[in-house]
Amino acid sequence: MTKACAYKSNIIGVANYFIRRSIQESNLIQPLKLMKLCYIAYGIHLVKYDQKIFYNEIAKCKYGVIIPDLYDEIKMYKYSYIHAFLGKPYLNSSGEICYLEALLFRDEKIIKTLAETWNRFNGWTAPQLSDWTKKDAWKKTGSKFKFTRNNTIKDELIYKDFAGVVRDGR
Repeated sequence: MTKACAYKSNIIGVANYFIRRSIQESNLIQPLKLMKLCYIAYGIHLVKYDQKIFYNEIAKCKYGVIIPDLYDEIKMYKYSYIHAFLGKPYLNSSGEICYLEALLFRDEKIIKTLAETWNRFNGWTAPQLSDWTKKDAWKKTGSKFKFTRNNTIKDELIYKDFAGVVRDGR
């Protein structure tokens, strides 16, 4: 049985981690690559810790796996590079401006998964990641022609897809 997220993290915090890394390394990423990195991190974390890394829906669309809540936040970028954090900033108890990503730093397992995902897949292109993520979970879920609520990808299928990735490093 998959456990709930530790801090009720959401996709925006996970995405901001990758955006922050891309800005720090002067290697900005486009929306498609960001979407795939978030999905890969979800799958890896699900297998390693039997825990969701975020609670947002993951679904199938014609071009691959999509996280609708993330898509809504990044669709304005289209094919451009993402150069700013997502979501609304807030002031922490020290008066510093923060984004949702800061909540993730309370959980070492999440940070470990995100760093592993970035280090392992950052060198891949968006189309390579898109092709790579079209595994059984994508193939066995709903219609490939349009997004509907019937196209939600189940955790059990994601787990099966990523079990070998975690075990064998493929």
